[in-house]
Formats: sequence, C-alpha cells, structure tokens
Amino acid sequence: MELTIHVYLHPGPLGSSADQKLDAIFRAVAALAAKETSMNADVSAKLDDLRQKVAAETAVNQGAVTLLNGLSAQIAALRSTTTDPTVLAAIDDLAAGVSQQTADLAAAVIANTPAAM
Repeated sequence: MELTIHVYLHPGPLGSSADQKLDAIFRAVAALAAKETSMNADVSAKLDDLRQKVAAETAVNQGAVTLLNGLSAQIAALRSTTTDPTVLAAIDDLAAGVSQQTADLAAAVIANTPAAM
C-alpha cells in the first residue's frame, strides 16, 4: 500500500496579519543586509586608509634607517682620517649623537609595535 501526502499552503486574504508580519520581517532583514553592506564598505575604506598610512610610515622608517646607517659610515670614515684629539673628540660626540638617535628610533618602533599573538 502506498500513501502519498500532499501539503498545500494557501495564503490568507490580502492584508492578513500573517502577511503583514512577514512583510515586516522581510523589510527588517533587508534593512539589516543594507546596513551590513554599508558597514563593510566603511571598514574596507578604513582598512585602505590604514594600508596607505602603513606604507607611508614604512617608507619614512626605511629612510631614517638608511640615513642613520649612512651617517654612521661617514663618521667612521671621517674618524680614520685624523689623529687630532680635538677633532676626534668632536667626531666621537657626533657618533654618540647618531647612536642615541638610532636607539631612540628603535625604542619608538618597539613601543609602537603590538606584541606578537
């Protein structure tokens, strides 16, 4: 013996309470979807802005490293060209200043870098 069951759903009269509730739910879902799309676009724009800032910051940091390394090399080369104690003392002061700036830059980078997760 075979038994077949058919289920038919008949909508109520137009404007019924159930239809109104479903319409309200559909509108709410559509509004939430639109809000999510808007939020995603906002997050995406902020992320793009942060990427540009990070790229600019990276370029500045790399420039500073290149500058400080270049200054250190020039100071070392200059130091080897003289034996005058007064000039050597001035060169040593200059080298100490560059070393301090290098240490300050390194400390700033460390202080502003989030810990690895």
